[in-house]
Amino acid sequence: GKIITEITGEYIMASIREIAQRAQVAPGTVSRALNGKGYISKETREKIEKALTELEYVPNELARNLYRNRSNMIGAILPDIEHPFFIGIIKKLVTEMKKYGYSVVLWPTEYHTETEQEYLDQLKCNVVDGVVNFVPMLPDEVYQKLQRPMVMFDRIVEGIIHIPIDQEKSGLIAAQKLYADGCRHVLTAVGEKSEAIPSLHRHTVFTAEMERLGGQVDIISAEWKDFHFSSYLKLAEEALVHYPKADGIYAADILGNAFLKTLLRKGISVPDNFEIISTDGTSDTDNAAFCLSAVVQPAEEIARWTARSLTAQISGGQSPSEETIDVYLFEGDTTRILC
Repeated sequence: GKIITEITGEYIMASIREIAQRAQVAPGTVSRALNGKGYISKETREKIEKALTELEYVPNELARNLYRNRSNMIGAILPDIEHPFFIGIIKKLVTEMKKYGYSVVLWPTEYHTETEQEYLDQLKCNVVDGVVNFVPMLPDEVYQKLQRPMVMFDRIVEGIIHIPIDQEKSGLIAAQKLYADGCRHVLTAVGEKSEAIPSLHRHTVFTAEMERLGGQVDIISAEWKDFHFSSYLKLAEEALVHYPKADGIYAADILGNAFLKTLLRKGISVPDNFEIISTDGTSDTDNAAFCLSAVVQPAEEIARWTARSLTAQISGGQSPSEETIDVYLFEGDTTRILC
């Protein structure tokens, strides 16, 4: 069979014949059993599994997984393995999936749609049992046709489960904090503008709430496919030149850090003359000498929710409810602490 061919290479035919001889069944029966195709009686399956174990052609767990058509692995499709927000979640996800007996395979796309499609093909071929897709780039119908266990981050596709983070609360908290601290001309950074992107809602709510309070908001465009820090440093420099009266920003961690570095280079005091609130909260708040204030999207809770959803889908059960994952304000060094 195809799966065993990939594992054992040139020894496949000898392996199947020896397994069949040991189990006292036909080679074709062994092949069907290993590929999960056709009816195989329980007694015959047990004979084949016993033969596999005795001949030690594959580890016992792999043999059992082949019978169940399972790999006990899930894939994590992400744009860049150096992106701090995604890696922060994946670190927690590895721990959570281990509780269910699963390991996590990292699949970076480097922003190439062709690479993402190759990974989805691996899912279709049962190389992994499910996928969490952090930056889906393909058309909706590609995911819908798969009909395989999947969780999406920050993308709404009908029929596919997405991680429900309270984006509205994030925007409200950030606007109210910046305004309360005296900021009146603030910036926010938006990437792809689509109703299918849940995180866009936090910036919409942030802008509406800031303007309702009496502040002004200018929106700067951030290329969502470019997570290199040098690009964000350039964006921060250009934004501060274009909006010299700006006194605050609400943006993702990586851009928030770029603004912080640029402001300090310019000798502008943070938080006295400019405040920063990030949207993710992935900075190392315990060890950093100067850490961002943030509306934290809790990586541990996101990972826990994702693990429950994927394992439920794999087993054919119910996914977690659509109750949103809560966010909260962490007051770091880039906002003023009011007495």
